[in-house]
Amino acid sequence: MDSRLATAVGRFAGLFGIFVLLGVTPAAAGGVAPDGVIELDQSCALSGCATGGDLPGFPIDIVLDGHYRLTGNLTNSDGGVNAITIAQGARVTIDLNGFVIRGAYGCPTSPPNCPALAGYGIRLGLAGWMTLRNGTITGIGNSAILLDTSSIATVEQVTISHVGSRGIDARNHVTVRDSTIYGTQGDGIHALFARISDTRVFSTRGDGVEITDRGLVSGLETNNTFNASLRLHPTLGAYTLCRLDGIPVGGLNFGDNACASSGNGICP
Repeated sequence: MDSRLATAVGRFAGLFGIFVLLGVTPAAAGGVAPDGVIELDQSCALSGCATGGDLPGFPIDIVLDGHYRLTGNLTNSDGGVNAITIAQGARVTIDLNGFVIRGAYGCPTSPPNCPALAGYGIRLGLAGWMTLRNGTITGIGNSAILLDTSSIATVEQVTISHVGSRGIDARNHVTVRDSTIYGTQGDGIHALFARISDTRVFSTRGDGVEITDRGLVSGLETNNTFNASLRLHPTLGAYTLCRLDGIPVGGLNFGDNACASSGNGICP
């Protein structure tokens, strides 16, 4: 946990203790819709109103479990910090609601070929859980989405473009459905465990998709990847289970996988 998020968590814990002593249950500090969803927008980000303990400016620090919804675009002009940071162990659903999280990465080449920056679009903390849907993440200097160790996420109907590292960097398990990823300096999707369906990945300077342990892939379309379109390979003695409905388009090296013990191979 970085120092800024630790400070936010500490402040919230202190405030919560005071509320308990007074016999008051604190409400979430951000705007709360009638359906109970916490609403986020640019003014909320700049004033620090997402959840109890969130400090003004980016990143938006999400500490509380719950449902969050964008009601406007978020523009983070500081490429050195995250747009949204989700606390360790938190369980959240974020509805981008058709809006855009936009960073400050302005590399003119496509796919990008410029030094990466430090900030992520969304960073999910250790052992966290997230569902992210329905919107766009673009212009991020590092990976658009980083899932820390032991975290689990579902990403659906999300477009990711023009980022300085990977589109999705999952250090544990990610499910990706009906999404589009392009213009990445690294892999479009890089995951330890992954379930990917009906997703398009193209114009990547790394692999289109790389799964380093177990995965299930169906309905993947890839094109114009500098390295492999789909790279599947075993690690730590495990094997990758793969199923493709049709053959991805573009790229020749499919890597080692359960369907080919070495060299190039295509799953039946």
